[in-house]
Amino acid sequence: MILIISSLPTSYEEVEIPEDCAQACPHHDGNFLCAKNTVTGQLGTFESECIFGRYNSCIKTTQQYEFVKYGKC
Repeated sequence: MILIISSLPTSYEEVEIPEDCAQACPHHDGNFLCAKNTVTGQLGTFESECIFGRYNSCIKTTQQYEFVKYGKC
């Protein structure tokens, strides 16, 4: 499944992560997805392996997150 997902073309534009999200980003070089918890509004990041697809959401520790921006920390 990972192979199939990674072979799909991505439509995410690489952008600068907004300041409030960058602060929540771990000090690490690489691509991250910045996301906001749809329940608490808390910002967080995911490694690029966490895919935001047609539903534009991701499950992490049973909480729902929504896609904010894709970029480099």
